[in-house]
Amino acid sequence: AIRGFSAEIAWCDEISSWKYERDTWRNIIACLREGTNPQVVVTSTPQRTSVMREIEGYEGTIVSTSSTYENKHNLPKTFLDALEENYAGTLLYRQEILGEYLEQAEGAMYNEEDILHGEAPTSSYDQGCISIDPAVTVSENSDETGIIVAARLADYAFIIDDFSGKHSIDVWAQKAVDLQHELGFMILAETNNGGDLIVKAVKDKDPYARIKRIHAIASKTDRLAEAAMYYQQHKVIHTKVFKDLELQMISWVPPLPGKSAKGSPDRADAGAQALRYLFGKRKAPSLVHLPPKLTNRIATTIKGRIQ
Repeated sequence: AIRGFSAEIAWCDEISSWKYERDTWRNIIACLREGTNPQVVVTSTPQRTSVMREIEGYEGTIVSTSSTYENKHNLPKTFLDALEENYAGTLLYRQEILGEYLEQAEGAMYNEEDILHGEAPTSSYDQGCISIDPAVTVSENSDETGIIVAARLADYAFIIDDFSGKHSIDVWAQKAVDLQHELGFMILAETNNGGDLIVKAVKDKDPYARIKRIHAIASKTDRLAEAAMYYQQHKVIHTKVFKDLELQMISWVPPLPGKSAKGSPDRADAGAQALRYLFGKRKAPSLVHLPPKLTNRIATTIKGRIQ
């Protein structure tokens, strides 16, 4: 719909959340052909996507940042108090509320540039799963329960959705059953990390639910390191921007020997478990040559993201 227009100025709002970020941006630039000095205004949550980095690098780009609190006189106190209560001290608070750019955390296992986004395939998947990393308790200080829906087509995995959160056992078990009824995907239960809890909770909801017991790598660091290799090989595609998951991926740093980790990468851990199931127990993904039909189908998904 953007093609064919001719303009002197464009306003791009929330560009970092656009589904076809790069293609849309290129079309807009191609339409700025009026006047002697066409201008673009970009307003967005400060996410360091590849396109945002590219725009910042242009000669003449002026970057201006502000926080929600600069508009506090126009916002109710109850709203501001809720922000403080629910998000203060988190990376999401710094990004979404304070308007800070969050750089790649030093020592993080995932690189932001390796997190690709694209459309889900239109054809059926070869395999799918609902991966659960359960929290034992539910309170203000509890870890989240990671719930990641993922699937594989040929040698590519797709992260389809993220339903993680501070859920009670009853809530996440029902969600897993509902997703299986909707998608037909296998529910995963780690035998060495809450597996019995998952099986019991899910079977209480549906005695006929299909559950796959898997033995996970004992160390979270090793689990995430294995998953990170698939991202580095550009074998994993996110079907949309999963802010909380992706922020966790690029900010969680494994602890030093003898030290405790800061926070639990619940979402990333559930995603790592899903990839291990979908790709199998191998150290790294194989670089296979796909048949032309599959290559064309997948190329549209990752076009422009791995150049």
